[in-house]
Amino acid sequence: NDVWLVEFYAKWCSSCKQFKPMLESVAQDISLTKQNVKIGVVDADRNPSLALRFFISRLVKV
Repeated sequence: NDVWLVEFYAKWCSSCKQFKPMLESVAQDISLTKQNVKIGVVDADRNPSLALRFFISRLVKV
């Protein structure tokens, strides 16, 4: 029973680029606490079927 934190992004998305340092910080914090949380990033443009599987219909501003 793995827990996942997944970011869906696109290369053209400026908000996604701004979010990257926050995601890296969260990943580091999770690593330090040794919690069983896996982190992944998915390019929604290159993996549209995976985005649809998780009901990702648009990328939002942060």
